[in-house]
Amino acid sequence: MLYALMAALITASCMILSWNPDHPFGISIFALGILLTCVLWGLDNNFSRMIAGKDLIATMMIKGLAAGLITLGIASLLGESIPSIPTCCIAMAIGFLGYGGLMSVFFMMALRGIGSARTGALVSTSPFFGVAVSLLRFTDLPGPTFYLSCLIMAIGACLLITERHAHPHHHPLLMHTHRHRHDDLHHDHEHADGTPGPDRRGEHCHLHTHETTWHDHPHMPDLHHRHGHE
Repeated sequence: MLYALMAALITASCMILSWNPDHPFGISIFALGILLTCVLWGLDNNFSRMIAGKDLIATMMIKGLAAGLITLGIASLLGESIPSIPTCCIAMAIGFLGYGGLMSVFFMMALRGIGSARTGALVSTSPFFGVAVSLLRFTDLPGPTFYLSCLIMAIGACLLITERHAHPHHHPLLMHTHRHRHDDLHHDHEHADGTPGPDRRGEHCHLHTHETTWHDHPHMPDLHHRHGHE
């Protein structure tokens, strides 16, 4: 029920923000483009969550290569010219720091740990910082519907981020490989000879088995908690 409320709040805020009575159906073609982008981003988040336990660097290299080739293909079809080498280098540096590189690795780490919904909610708070800066920088202030939609979206995002989830749940037999610690409730396995030791953060990576178990504790939809709910 709480998830439905959070989704309804965020959806309502988007509808208010996108409403434009001067356009057919009350929404502009530009808003439709943004909404379609969000739908595709949501699909990407859920697909990425399924492979978040793999090597993050290799995963992002493959995704980045595929995205770059697709983007170049679209640009070629549209007749766009390739920018100069200095411009390409600057764009690549900004992309590495701001979106396509480090940010994407951290994003995949969050998908692995807290699931796609909460990760998306946390990332969705970034426009609030952009809005704050733009309000300080520019004199063209938005109308009242903008502030109403921001308030509703902020409430929905806060509910999603702070929601506490706990109930009895079942873990089936599972064998996989990912970085993990041994001070949680799920990694009490034995180690074979030659298993790499923990690093300074107490983590290491190797193939391990989770025995089937039932227990009850607060959790998020991470790698070990992707069960259904009645």
